[in-house]
Amino acid sequence: MKTAFALTLCLVLAACAGAPPPPDVFYRLDHRPVKALAAPVLAGVVEVATPSAEGLAGDRALLYSSREHPDQVGRYSFHFWVEPPPLLVRDELVRVLREAQVAPQVVTANLRVPADFVIEGRLKRFEQLAGGAPAVAVEIELGVVRVRGNELLLLRSYRQETPAAGDSPADAVAALQLCLDQLLNRFLADLSARR
Repeated sequence: MKTAFALTLCLVLAACAGAPPPPDVFYRLDHRPVKALAAPVLAGVVEVATPSAEGLAGDRALLYSSREHPDQVGRYSFHFWVEPPPLLVRDELVRVLREAQVAPQVVTANLRVPADFVIEGRLKRFEQLAGGAPAVAVEIELGVVRVRGNELLLLRSYRQETPAAGDSPADAVAALQLCLDQLLNRFLADLSARR
């Protein structure tokens, strides 16, 4: 009787132990060099605001959606960004604008520097596309406002899809970086055209 009880207890404890969950993995965006423009586009201080993002678009978990069911969005359980995507996108936009030498100074709001221009945005999509060929999608609305006179200089919605090397979260992260680069290059071209 004691042996049967001990054996049952061992089986119950073994079943409860199970395999530990996989470790969390955190991703950051990689930095690719940007070619400087021939001349600055905006004369003065440019402040880049953190894009707004509602719902899951502001979550640190990597997101995915299906081409078959585009109205459904999922998130990975153990794969996260080091910061919420709106902050990653803001910092990448600041870096790109500085390297492109769009203006003499490009800052974020936390520096509390009086700005001549403000770039605001709304991040709508930043996710992996599942089903069919591996890809990712980024969608963001960006606006440039001249502070004096509150004049809207540019307002565009950008949507970019970029193929990914595979279906893994790491493949999606690499493709999202490339996708964001392509999208920001389109924004730079539109901004340059305003000159």
